[in-house]
Amino acid sequence: VLASAGVAAACRSPKLARNGTAVAFECGGTPVATQAVQKGAPLPGALVLLYDIAARKLETVSRPPGTGAANGGSQILGLSGNGTQVLFSSDASNLVGGDTNGVTDLYLGEVGTTVTVRRVASQSNGAQLDAPIDSGAISADGNAIAFTTRSSGVDPLAGGTGTSALYLASLRGG
Repeated sequence: VLASAGVAAACRSPKLARNGTAVAFECGGTPVATQAVQKGAPLPGALVLLYDIAARKLETVSRPPGTGAANGGSQILGLSGNGTQVLFSSDASNLVGGDTNGVTDLYLGEVGTTVTVRRVASQSNGAQLDAPIDSGAISADGNAIAFTTRSSGVDPLAGGTGTSALYLASLRGG
């Protein structure tokens, strides 16, 4: 099925939307034909993709704004129940502006008429994380995420012990 959508790579880690409308996954190896990657172009690592089953439409989620490809690999972590929000981690530094921390960050790709990517984990003061994301998950309604990191500034009360801690965050504010 996905081969007819232009996927010609080693794919893994599928996440099926609860309502059955979409599947998110990651692909690496042989290049993938999507809007963000020219067929035959070398990939810097795995891409996170979303396939709309009814529309038979494939979108690259792990991509910078505009045209071009991510300059680092990405890993799928979760998919909201309605298939429109994809949680992923990435080593790429060009998915959002100002990414200078050099560690794996946590992103949310929101898919509608376009794909919007935003970083969703930071220190309590709004600064970038100082350690990589270890894992993550998104709630079925897409309103909350859980993630683990060794970053010292996410929760000042955690004390920066250097061990991975679990954090919960609202994506809707409040």
